[in-house]
Amino acid sequence: VEIAGVRGQLIKCEMDAVHTYVFFSSPSIEEDVIVDVTYKQFFVISDWMGDSPNSHHYQICEKASMFSELDNWFVGTGTEFESTVMTEASLLRNMEKVFTVAGDDGANTQWRDPGTLAEMHAIRNQMFGLDNPELRNSYCGRPNQALHRGA
Repeated sequence: VEIAGVRGQLIKCEMDAVHTYVFFSSPSIEEDVIVDVTYKQFFVISDWMGDSPNSHHYQICEKASMFSELDNWFVGTGTEFESTVMTEASLLRNMEKVFTVAGDDGANTQWRDPGTLAEMHAIRNQMFGLDNPELRNSYCGRPNQALHRGA
């Protein structure tokens, strides 16, 4: 495809059945461009929100219109994505915000452990190939594009 006069390839990435995004790659640009219209789901870690007794956190987010001030899409480089949206500090702030709004700010949760938070942040960023674009290239654009941990 050609976008803004730049010829390149638009590549679809699927992570199981839960997330799909595309990226634009071209030899004439320094860094791939990520296009994601459902990136907000990664503002929090679902494993820390969906299980009882925390299942109400998603409803709380929706009712409070959390993150509604942000665009519903992201278009930019992996460097921009990692430095503005997908930081470890923003993950901690988002989890704190959700639990505070839900009235659970004193809850004993996994995300309060710095090591666990850092691990989940790293896994989240690996899914987008932010630390390693070659990894992203290896699991995107194939008929079975699901990312398997350790791939």
